[in-house]
Amino acid sequence: MSTLCYLKKLYKQRSIDCVLCGGLATTFLCAACAGSLPRPKARQLALIKHVAVLYPYCYPLTSVIQQMKYRGEFGLARNFGMLLGEQCATQWPSTAQLVPVPSGRVRLLTRGFNQAFEIALGIQRISQAPIENTMLRRRSRRPRQSTLSRQARLANARNLYYVKSNLDEGHRTPLVLVDDVTTTGASLCAAARVLKDAGFSEIYAACVASAD
Repeated sequence: MSTLCYLKKLYKQRSIDCVLCGGLATTFLCAACAGSLPRPKARQLALIKHVAVLYPYCYPLTSVIQQMKYRGEFGLARNFGMLLGEQCATQWPSTAQLVPVPSGRVRLLTRGFNQAFEIALGIQRISQAPIENTMLRRRSRRPRQSTLSRQARLANARNLYYVKSNLDEGHRTPLVLVDDVTTTGASLCAAARVLKDAGFSEIYAACVASAD
């Protein structure tokens, strides 16, 4: 086998299909599709110092995120997390801990994974930031935010989360709330509120996509 044929074979083995166009790519998004996706608008939320977002929540990215959430393709979540780590990790302190927004118990049992945690794993792979996955907790028997109207989401998010009672009283490091999509921002703000009440003064957020 010639050197050229070997290199072509090796390239093909290392290439994967782009999740948007199906063409060959070295990551889950080819360069053309990644470059064609619109940039998100700056997002500001109460109690959160900075919100890092990769993309606006619009077609065709909506179908990829739904595929990630509802078809069990958590590898996509880790890939998105790696992009967040590469493009956004400088937007929060290097000492920050990653805090995945927790899923409801029923949803976690149904899907078998929490996409926010998988995204955090991707961020960690790039930034080496530690993940705190037990501190922030979600109350059970609450409607899913994605099924509610804007006003209903805001109301449902109140008292949606709590912080575990045996939290270490030591140094309060900066925190980065990690989630897949933020729409009204109600969930992130509700989580930030209980973390602030627990003594964490510096809170950031990182999301794959943001809806206006």
